[in-house]
Amino acid sequence: MSALDGKRILIVEDAEFVRTTIKRMLRVAGTPILQEAADGEAALKALETFKPDVVLCDIHMKPMDGLEFVRRLRQLENPELGATPIVLLTTDQARGTVANARGLGINGYLLKPVSPQDLQHRLSAVLHGKAARSAPDPA
Repeated sequence: MSALDGKRILIVEDAEFVRTTIKRMLRVAGTPILQEAADGEAALKALETFKPDVVLCDIHMKPMDGLEFVRRLRQLENPELGATPIVLLTTDQARGTVANARGLGINGYLLKPVSPQDLQHRLSAVLHGKAARSAPDPA
């Protein structure tokens, strides 16, 4: 049995190819329940009905980027939904971006291209409460 079995994961990514690749990786790692959104605005709408256990989110998207999505998620009136764990999955490793993400209380930061093992390890840690609401240095 996988740590991902039955877990609800929202994938927020503007590139369809990347969303498809992440879905394949997650399905190989277990049997999660997956939902997709192409940007932060669509992700906020998906939250109303999907209620994920964790969100995997790109940073650079339009019209609403990942950092703005995280800001708005953390400000939701529903405290349980606002505390949803978030793992950023991005190519951006600029110190300012990482610092901004940490300040928003993310739970993880993975650099693309991510390996299936790193993705599964980070999600398992977040889902089992072993990842604080912050982010280690991207590696």
